[in-house]
Amino acid sequence: MPWTLIIAEDDEHLRSSLASDLQELLPGDVRIEDAPTVDDAFRRIDVASRDARGLAACATIHPDPSGAPGAWQLRAVATRADVRGAGHGRAVVEACLAHAWAREARLVWCHGRVGARGFYERLGFRAVSDVYEVPVSGPHVRMERAR
Repeated sequence: MPWTLIIAEDDEHLRSSLASDLQELLPGDVRIEDAPTVDDAFRRIDVASRDARGLAACATIHPDPSGAPGAWQLRAVATRADVRGAGHGRAVVEACLAHAWAREARLVWCHGRVGARGFYERLGFRAVSDVYEVPVSGPHVRMERAR
């Protein structure tokens, strides 16, 4: 099935649409409102892939909220269950990484769900923490990828 990759840098309408669609990909007890927001639109991007059925995968990347030099955070990575393994998740994460590397990022990190650890490892990330609980969304590990 053909699909399209969408990258939104400064398009608030598209961002709003992606946020609405993202809610459909999240587990039933997780609400999009629970995710922290970042007010750094000039460097943040939202990436999504769509197919004939709608949103297939999405991700967001932005400079690390702590201000750590050269560090960026990958967030809101989700893939619709019926298209897992088809390359959608990889495509949106790779687009996010390319954006960060082009802006001199030296490290990208995320709170990766324990069940998605293999996905991140196949993309070059490594686990750097023990398992910890993220409120509402369950067990995670900190995953990092250096440039």
